[in-house]
Amino acid sequence: KGPLESQATTRSALVLSSAGFFPGFVYYHAIFPVSMFTFFAVACLYCVSCNRMVWGSIAGACAALSYATGVLLAPVVAFWVLTQPTPNDQVRRKVLTGMSVAAAILMGFATVLTVHFLTVGRGDAFFQVQAKYGHGLNNPLRSFYLATIDPLVQAGIHRNWNRGLHLFPPIQTLLVTALLLAVVGSALRRRRTMSPMDSLTLVYVAAFWLFPLVMGHGVSLYRAESLLLPLVVWTKTFPKWAGCLLVAGLILEGGAMAFLFYRGVLM
Repeated sequence: KGPLESQATTRSALVLSSAGFFPGFVYYHAIFPVSMFTFFAVACLYCVSCNRMVWGSIAGACAALSYATGVLLAPVVAFWVLTQPTPNDQVRRKVLTGMSVAAAILMGFATVLTVHFLTVGRGDAFFQVQAKYGHGLNNPLRSFYLATIDPLVQAGIHRNWNRGLHLFPPIQTLLVTALLLAVVGSALRRRRTMSPMDSLTLVYVAAFWLFPLVMGHGVSLYRAESLLLPLVVWTKTFPKWAGCLLVAGLILEGGAMAFLFYRGVLM
């Protein structure tokens, strides 16, 4: 192997390792349909970025059908499609394409509501369940503080370090935030050379990272963060030393979170 080929192989291994130990990876094996959603979400992003809109619509609809948060794919795809550079004579086609894919994704979520209506007699059953958790529009900065900084500060004030494993959920959120900031920095440096998949992934991650924070502190961020898996495509832009450091951190953090999950501490 030449040096360039060897370097590419190393980067590929780091990307795959980051995916294998991505924050919240334990939920890919749990009863939650997170792995199913992630599969269809990645398929949707890939197909749309390659201009395979029919397959993207099908994958997006399946994502929204498998996990309620998947409905966010509709505005994500629509926004990305509508903001892509397009010749003036194809603007109408671009608008129709974006709206068609978004409509297909919304149909997937509408199917869930229809099933609820047919089985329990309430088309708004999903929203009724969510209401009891206090979900709604909240200040994302406050939600972030309550989920990360406050638990660490309280542990320090009360010197409750003997329950250190319980601090790994906020640490995971801080790790994901640091990774996201690193990706944003990389995107700013490569803004003129980003591939369609890179830019679409950025829009997806921004929406799926911000949404749980807006919904409020009642959302389990450590589980919602598992949906950000497409973020790993950006780790190929990291220096090798940063990729190795990231994988080591993910393994340590993920092992602690898996331990808490199998002990019944996390849900």
